[in-house]
Amino acid sequence: MTHVKRSLSSLSPDQKSVYSLDVQSLQTKGEVSIVRHALPLSDTKSKVGGSGMVSGRGGSAYTYAGEETAIAIRDPSKAKQLPKVMTAALPKRIVHALLIDEPLGLICGVAASSQEPNTNTLRRTKTPKNRVTLTIYSAVSVWTVRVTVADASLCIEDVSEPFEEYLVACPTDTRIVRVRAPVGELIPPGSLAMLVNTTNTTGDHRLVLHHGDGTLTHPLQFHDNNDDDSDPVVDFALLESEFAVLMLHTSGSVYAASPVLFDGTALPTSVVRHRVAALDHECDSTSSESKQTESYRDAKWRQQRAARQWMTDVFGDAENNGPYATASLFRTRSSASWPVQRQGPLLSNTSTHTTNNPTALSIEPLRTCTLPTTLLVIGSTNGLLQFVALPPIEARFGFESDADTATLDLEPSFASAVLETVRFDQRHERGGSKSGGSLPFHALLPDPISSNLVHCADEGGVFSVSHSLVSSLERALNNDNGDGDGIADRADTRAWSCLTVGSSADATGMVLSEDARLGHVLVARLSNGDMEAVNVTAAQYLNEASLLGTKETSTPLLLKEHASPSSKTASQALAAMESIPPFYEVSIPLIQKAGVGLSSVGKLVGGSTQPCNIQAGMVATLIDTKSKLERNVVLPLRELFHQITQRTKLLEQMYASQALQLAKLKGQMDVLRQRQKESIELKKMLEGQSALLCQRSAGVLETSRDLLPTITQAEYDYFQQLKRWETTCESREDMVTRIQADASNLTRKLSQSAALQLLSENINEEL
Repeated sequence: MTHVKRSLSSLSPDQKSVYSLDVQSLQTKGEVSIVRHALPLSDTKSKVGGSGMVSGRGGSAYTYAGEETAIAIRDPSKAKQLPKVMTAALPKRIVHALLIDEPLGLICGVAASSQEPNTNTLRRTKTPKNRVTLTIYSAVSVWTVRVTVADASLCIEDVSEPFEEYLVACPTDTRIVRVRAPVGELIPPGSLAMLVNTTNTTGDHRLVLHHGDGTLTHPLQFHDNNDDDSDPVVDFALLESEFAVLMLHTSGSVYAASPVLFDGTALPTSVVRHRVAALDHECDSTSSESKQTESYRDAKWRQQRAARQWMTDVFGDAENNGPYATASLFRTRSSASWPVQRQGPLLSNTSTHTTNNPTALSIEPLRTCTLPTTLLVIGSTNGLLQFVALPPIEARFGFESDADTATLDLEPSFASAVLETVRFDQRHERGGSKSGGSLPFHALLPDPISSNLVHCADEGGVFSVSHSLVSSLERALNNDNGDGDGIADRADTRAWSCLTVGSSADATGMVLSEDARLGHVLVARLSNGDMEAVNVTAAQYLNEASLLGTKETSTPLLLKEHASPSSKTASQALAAMESIPPFYEVSIPLIQKAGVGLSSVGKLVGGSTQPCNIQAGMVATLIDTKSKLERNVVLPLRELFHQITQRTKLLEQMYASQALQLAKLKGQMDVLRQRQKESIELKKMLEGQSALLCQRSAGVLETSRDLLPTITQAEYDYFQQLKRWETTCESREDMVTRIQADASNLTRKLSQSAALQLLSENINEEL
């Protein structure tokens, strides 16, 4: 299975700070820290024009000048700010585990509260302003770290493993694909979703939910028929609005499952009533549908009735609730415990089989509040992005019969469409990761401010894509003219580079601020610890300006390489030759002008007139004729003579230069012939020694095999698992030691209380 490293930076819930995982000293010093950067990044250093580490569109290392001064002027009591950067070291047991399995992602969320929400007012217990919960996960473990800011320092209050109970009971080859946190204020804090697989043994995939109260459920479990693990699940996404989850395979295939919901999720009562009424209407319309077959009507009716029953059991009787209805998944005899059926593929893997065989890495849903469909973006290798439209995902459960599953999977509404494909080719060729890890980094971030922007990050930097697919799809759905234009023809899609990282570091994290006071700013973290901010609006404006300046329809941003001196010389020679016009273009106008001048004079007669008989008219005619001949005949002929002379000199120079070049070429040919002879002789000598070299190489290889120990992949995995068990045992030993100390103190206190009780009884007996 191929793991993908996600962003190791995450924005705090109040949008005022960025939390990052610092793993620079993991391999050297065995240290991992949590770093908190307060926004704005007033201490960001510009890299442009210096070492060339980072370059960006719209200004790399964008700073928020004057923000702190403005705050101090508005409210002098806030002039004293907390430190801009604070760090806290992770416990050793987490560091030891990350030494074996490198971190895959970091998620920042609101610290969970112990009080239940009020369904009438939807008011939850307020958590401390500077307290957050960070979720760190690797391929085998998930940790929840509760962090708070106190006394101008970052403190770790508590560390727990929310999925420990489940992962301990799983087979040893179970690996975590990804961990996600739901987005929305109506979902209880502390809710997490984890997708795991056990490809090496059973090939099962399972979605595990950690609810806000600490309960674990696994509503979805499916088995892939790929025995060679050629197309594993690489990512998944939560669709909170549709109670669904999307799963992405490396080939680009997309599957879905619904309903998937966290316990305690609150919805407006009107929304619940509308969904129940819509399901009732669909059941009635399906029963009376005459265009479909009877088997389809029966399967559809059963599916809709099951979905309606699930809504009623989970949210209760919406008529008796207040403004909000809260989901309860643990009621007695509830359909909330029904297993969920995987649907699809909604998108076939043949749509991504293009040049260079890109591998799908990430999937993210886009905001489409006004569309009856689901828009999502799929990120792949080679800078490839695909914008896909999916139909509404319906609730289906695992007790479906095989016939119903086959019928519903072939439903016409399952048709999906690839609306747009973008390949950003301006990516730097990098010689491997500089962050010390071996896993690829890939992250997609739909812009929270502008729904028409998507940002994609990898080790080499961040590039952005602007699109108009939402409005284009709306026009296509409302179009009654039947003009036949595709969505991609209507859409205006462009891509540009926001941040490009040099070869001495890698990008490891990316966040985008939603705070209007900070501006539309993207913040990226590098593997060397630097934080770089880019003004997204300025970058987009620069890209638009470059498009208007060049009058091109495609993205003009190209990373051009420097030309070699020989190519520059050849270009200069070609430009010089093209600057000299052909001789016929120069001579023909002059010859034509002289001919016209001669034809206009006509025939000159006379000569018998005596000088004393010459009149004024004759003199004027002679002078006019002379001036015409000089102007129209003599001057063009002189210019022609001058051009012939200059061109003759140029041809003589070219002849001499070409003769010199031919002489050089003859000399080079002689050198090449000599080298060819030497190469032939060297080849014969090497062929004669090849047998001896082969024998020596075989002997060296045999000796190296005997000296160097080799292990199989299974043995390597076994040793890695031993290290994980050793790390777990060390952490358990510390816990056992503390429990033993507490038990000893309790035993001593109990013995003392028993002795005192016995003494009091003796005193009472004596009295």
